[in-house]
Amino acid sequence: MNHQGFDKYLGYKIETVNEDSAILTLDIKSHHLNIHGYVHGGVYYSLSDAASGVVMTQHGENWVTLNSSINYLKGVKEGQLEAQAKLINKTRKTAIMEVNIYSNRTLLTRGTFTMYLVN
Repeated sequence: MNHQGFDKYLGYKIETVNEDSAILTLDIKSHHLNIHGYVHGGVYYSLSDAASGVVMTQHGENWVTLNSSINYLKGVKEGQLEAQAKLINKTRKTAIMEVNIYSNRTLLTRGTFTMYLVN
C-alpha cells in the first residue's frame, strides 16, 4: 500500500494485514506531540482510523468511516505506537472494527470504528 497525503505525513508502517486484522506501527516524532509533550489525541485517533481502513481495503471495496468512539487511557511522550485492528462484524454495507493502541505492551487507547461501504 502506497501512503499519500495525510497518511504519509502521519508516518505509520503496516506490519501485518489480512481480511480480519492489521497491525500498524508509528515511531513517535516531534510533530506527533501536543503542547504538553505527549502524543496528540488526534494521532491516536488517526492511527486507529487508518488501521480500520487498512483492514477494509482487503475486502476490495471502497469503505469509509461512518462513526467512531475512542477512549484515551494513557499518554506517552516517546517510543513507538502499535495499533491492532480487528474486524468484529461485517454485513453487506457496514463493518465494526475494534482498535487498540499499545506502547511497550501498555494499552493506551481502545476504540470502535463503524465502517461503511460506499459503492
